[in-house]
Amino acid sequence: MLLGGCSCAWGIMRALAGGSQGLGVCPHSCCRFSTSLVGRILACPLVSGPLRLNLWTMRVPVTPQKVGKLHRLVGRYAARSLRRFPWRKRTSPYRVLIAELMLQRTGAAQVTPVFERFVNRFPGLVAAAQAKPTALAKVLFPLGRTDRHRVFRKAFQYIAANHNGRVPNRLDQLLKVPAVGPYTARAVLCFAYRQRVGLLDPNVYRLLQRVFGIVSAKKRFHTDAGLWHIVDGIAPRSGVRAFNWALLDIASTLCVVREPHCRRCPLISVCKYGRNRLHGAA
Repeated sequence: MLLGGCSCAWGIMRALAGGSQGLGVCPHSCCRFSTSLVGRILACPLVSGPLRLNLWTMRVPVTPQKVGKLHRLVGRYAARSLRRFPWRKRTSPYRVLIAELMLQRTGAAQVTPVFERFVNRFPGLVAAAQAKPTALAKVLFPLGRTDRHRVFRKAFQYIAANHNGRVPNRLDQLLKVPAVGPYTARAVLCFAYRQRVGLLDPNVYRLLQRVFGIVSAKKRFHTDAGLWHIVDGIAPRSGVRAFNWALLDIASTLCVVREPHCRRCPLISVCKYGRNRLHGAA
């Protein structure tokens, strides 16, 4: 029997996510109708249903102790080493949404000057929604992808028409906005509305693979609902914005694909991959 009286996949997920503070009470009937642990796991909708969480691919437990240490290490890094960007200084929902849309497949260094010009030219969402396509295209041109202004315009006009010009503060509503996927929606919830949600982009996924041994059962990891449950459980109850900013910074500048900077990484003490790599190089 796992945490909260639940021993199906949901209970295992709660344990992986750090205990009862992670995922809440199991909503499924498998715990009541199956008598064996294996039966409960196989009957659980997280495994047999549309989510199809592959519990066996998670090679290293995400224990509360390890998550707690991760929080401390990331918190120390955040206190002294966060990168400075204009969208982190002032975090209105509109500014955060603009930044996250621009950062899709584009580096922060390239986005920074364009972001500042954009919010000066279009200081509010309604102004951006009413802008002519040529005006949007001119400001966004340095980012490349010549169709980007059309995507932006659809997003602005959708919010203006359906949410009275205010960026939604609910995940289900944000996911209906054109060009907004799970990561962008959660970034808005975290950075603009200070909600406790985890973030998962390719860089953070690589970091979690190396630190915790988490491997998604799906080729497109961002479609793995079970993985999103885990990153939500890892997110701290307080200071979640600084935590996610720091995790993004560490993942993109230190825990890089080739030749990661393990000796400089603040997470080396909890990262089995990093310790094995350094030990092998010694």
